[in-house]
Amino acid sequence: MVGKKHIIILISVLVSVTNVHALTREQGETMQHEFRVGYGDMIFETLMWPKNNYRYKVKYTGHIFAEYQYRLFNWLSTGLQVDYERVAWHLTSLGMYFTTGPRQEKQYFYNLTFLPTIRATYFHHPYLNLYSAFGFGVNINGGTERDMYDRTTATSMAFNLNLLGMKAGKNHWFVGLELGALNAFQNEDFIYMIASRIFSISVGYNF
Repeated sequence: MVGKKHIIILISVLVSVTNVHALTREQGETMQHEFRVGYGDMIFETLMWPKNNYRYKVKYTGHIFAEYQYRLFNWLSTGLQVDYERVAWHLTSLGMYFTTGPRQEKQYFYNLTFLPTIRATYFHHPYLNLYSAFGFGVNINGGTERDMYDRTTATSMAFNLNLLGMKAGKNHWFVGLELGALNAFQNEDFIYMIASRIFSISVGYNF
């Protein structure tokens, strides 16, 4: 049998939940814009372009990205994300492939990605939001290398699947963490990114 104590606890919980949603709804109405900058890993690139007998002084920039979001509803927003990464290295000397002696020729490639995005926030709290997002757009791949069509620059489709995103902060400023995958390819012969930028961190501002 439910006692008065249990009823009071239940009412208190319901009031607390209502207050939380009221606070986040007010914030959503007054702060519809979000801008953030972030940094993500390059696990895919370090596996595909490691230091070896052909390459040395390999350098990875990591994923550097910026994003703007406009809140359409309390739970839904849309925007644009721009991401940049670069891998650079020096060629080594390998007898039959190159002349003997140190080889100083520098090689590099980059990926510049433009992604219109949509984000769904499913957990609201004054200090913490959880969300998932999806972005689909275009990737520009360029650098010193030439592909089978003698191109140094090529475009392809790109998409980003954000499985879990977290925003933690108060008032305007926040810190974000994301778990996802950034992908860009034309077909099986031209794969630029697969499951890249799995982990990322960002700082942002709501206004």
